[in-house]
Amino acid sequence: MRVDQGSLATLRQVGGDAFVRQIVSLFVNDAPERAERMKCAAAAGDGEAIERAAHSIRGSCGAFGANDLTHLCREVERLVRDGHVGEAGTQVDAIVREVRELCSALGAHVGLGSAGPPLENTGA
Repeated sequence: MRVDQGSLATLRQVGGDAFVRQIVSLFVNDAPERAERMKCAAAAGDGEAIERAAHSIRGSCGAFGANDLTHLCREVERLVRDGHVGEAGTQVDAIVREVRELCSALGAHVGLGSAGPPLENTGA
């Protein structure tokens, strides 16, 4: 996954390098946990929790111009709202993968030593 340089430049204009580093760090430390919760919710068939996690990830990743991830999260939200929880659950692995890739790319971009906590492989 490539980091959208235009989005980062906009964020940098708003608050400078320290601001960009701070919001990237927040995302990198929070998004993998949210993705893991979404994965557990999908395994449990908990549509409300899936939708909540997808909405949160979508809102956060949009700031970085991660359009593919934004689209996936939007689609999962729509599927859950339309009552297709099982189908939404099939998209969760793609979201988890995209979150990992975005965290890695963002972490490397701002020089974070770690791309956040690793996601557990629960087999779900």
